[in-house]
Amino acid sequence: RMYARDEIHEPELDEYFVHDRAVRESGHDTSYRLERRCANLATVDLNCLLYKYEVDLADALDEHFGGTFAWSGGRELTAAEWRMRAEVRRQSMDTHLWNERKGLYFDYDVKLQEQSVYESVTAFWALWAGCATPAQARRLVDEGCRKFEVRGGLVSGTEESRGKISLLRPNRQWDFPFGWPPHQIMAWYGMYNYGFVDVARRFAYRWLFTITQAFVDFNGVVPEKFDVVNMTHRFQVEYGNVGVDFKKVPREGFGWMNASYQVGLTYLTSHMRRALGTLTPPDVFFQKSNWKTDGTPSHSPTSTPNPVPVFISEAGTPRYRPQSNALHAALRGLGSKPDARGLSADARKRQQQLALAAGGSPEDDARVGDASNYHNL
Repeated sequence: RMYARDEIHEPELDEYFVHDRAVRESGHDTSYRLERRCANLATVDLNCLLYKYEVDLADALDEHFGGTFAWSGGRELTAAEWRMRAEVRRQSMDTHLWNERKGLYFDYDVKLQEQSVYESVTAFWALWAGCATPAQARRLVDEGCRKFEVRGGLVSGTEESRGKISLLRPNRQWDFPFGWPPHQIMAWYGMYNYGFVDVARRFAYRWLFTITQAFVDFNGVVPEKFDVVNMTHRFQVEYGNVGVDFKKVPREGFGWMNASYQVGLTYLTSHMRRALGTLTPPDVFFQKSNWKTDGTPSHSPTSTPNPVPVFISEAGTPRYRPQSNALHAALRGLGSKPDARGLSADARKRQQQLALAAGGSPEDDARVGDASNYHNL
């Protein structure tokens, strides 16, 4: 109480609480990535979110208000203003967060004026937000798959970044070896958005298998997170694992885990769904199906990937809007180029829209599993 009334002055404790509150607000509570420094970090995930908000506001102004919205008695808001803010942020992210040598986005410590060395799966959020260039996307997929793809899905960070664990330095729940639903969902959409459809499917199958296996083997358990390296929900870590106590297994499941399962199913082909139903382990399935399992794309483009101009109807994922995406300038010249079937980009888009209107999903994407089509789309 004396501390709360400011009757006791403890600068070190003050600093601890500043960073701790920032960690809680980040949603990644807790992680050695953020501990005792969070308030000093310009994080990848926060900047991706802000970029996406700025783009979405610009799109909303264009689509619903003719590009301008005027408050009663206040200043006008324009789509151009918000696009400029998004572009300024993207360039700043390129300068401070992108590491060309490592092929990843990293948090930036504004106090130390340097990048953090912690490798986090939130680097994939740049693909979800659409702020990575095609060249950055390709590097990010190549490096990110090798670092974050494990047997049971995507791991929050690398073991090297987390560091050694001991009694005095216990594991944190948003570090290696744990995987969380939001990281999976955003990575799937990011891969799909940039044309790495098979990678999105591979990630989704790993994660859904982990959930399904636990559900079948442990009487319907649906926890909040998994150890995706060992593919288990049984572990000791701070705060435990909500939803795994035998007396408290929720019959309705766990919110974002349920959501990730529903969304993940929309990425799987019929063949993958059947394999999931028979509990075929990911690596066994990929080997039998001739999918690459070394972390690289199986059917990825040979050059700059095109974004997929469709949306996942079941999950309500937003359409790709080229006018508000950093890819637009680089891909604008590809708009009229016909594919192997003689279809222009506009014709392909119309064809996909008609398919989706009839209840289509990512499974309807002709590129999946067919390397020749994939290279030409």
